[in-house]
Amino acid sequence: MHQIPGLGIAMIGSNFQIDQGTIQMIQNNFKITQCFLGQLRYLCLLLLMIDR
Repeated sequence: MHQIPGLGIAMIGSNFQIDQGTIQMIQNNFKITQCFLGQLRYLCLLLLMIDR
């Protein structure tokens, strides 16, 4: 199987752009998740304090 070198590079280039977009989405979701986990931890501590 013989491939055209330029085509492969073009495909990798477009895939990389998609990957960058995906990474950005994951990073944004991760920030939201971190924020959510922080609030969750705070709520757990609050519940523990009330429990005592």
